[in-house]
Amino acid sequence: MIVLTSIAEAANASRPEAPARQLLILVEGATVVADHPADPHAAQAALSAARILLETAADPRR
Repeated sequence: MIVLTSIAEAANASRPEAPARQLLILVEGATVVADHPADPHAAQAALSAARILLETAADPRR
């Protein structure tokens, strides 16, 4: 969780604990989905979602 909080802080999140927790859920979910052969693009989808999450955390007006 410390690493994810650091990532949120680096993205200038106003409250980094919240997006860090959301990133943890995203990582866990992407790990589960990646284990299913039906979705070979789970990692790319998770990366896109993480970018949006961090951009929103840095600028909540979005």
